[in-house]
Amino acid sequence: MRFPDEDLDMMSIPGCDHRELSAAELADSVPPSYIRQWSSLAQTGWNIFCLVLHRSEKEWEVSENPLDVNLGCPHLYGSGFGSDKSLRILCSAVQTEALTYRRLKEGDPWMSSNFDMDSLLDGLREGNEVCVDLVENDMMNLCKCGDFKKVPHHKSAPTRAEKITKYHFSNLDDRPRSTYIEDYGLDFM
Repeated sequence: MRFPDEDLDMMSIPGCDHRELSAAELADSVPPSYIRQWSSLAQTGWNIFCLVLHRSEKEWEVSENPLDVNLGCPHLYGSGFGSDKSLRILCSAVQTEALTYRRLKEGDPWMSSNFDMDSLLDGLREGNEVCVDLVENDMMNLCKCGDFKKVPHHKSAPTRAEKITKYHFSNLDDRPRSTYIEDYGLDFM
């Protein structure tokens, strides 16, 4: 499909002051005066988002092909995180949090105690590994590269918590809220 202006160089239009921006540059262009109006939780999330964008962008700059980094494990990766193991671990931790925690009632926290955003932000700012309990308490089945061990690496994301966690800690076993279909022995992973 071709768009009408596909061959038009927007930067060459007289009077146009737009410039090409990376995702990190676009995020950096949000005025601090706007960000200061957000809640402290939103500001923490935004700061994490910006740090991850910058680190990921840096990997794209230093690596010829960040989709083809093999960190000495038997998997080939396509995450785009290059050799930055901490970004891989963060991606795994985010997926684990999504598969193991739900806010069950109003007033419950939006995230589990295993994923503290302030600790994560502090760790990312200091350039350390990912500082959340999921990592620090060794709760995930991670390969030395930072990806999941028991998940086929051609899959984009895991679908079952028992495949990615070392033991059961999810709050999803709320039977009164759940309905189940019969198990026909199918494995959807």
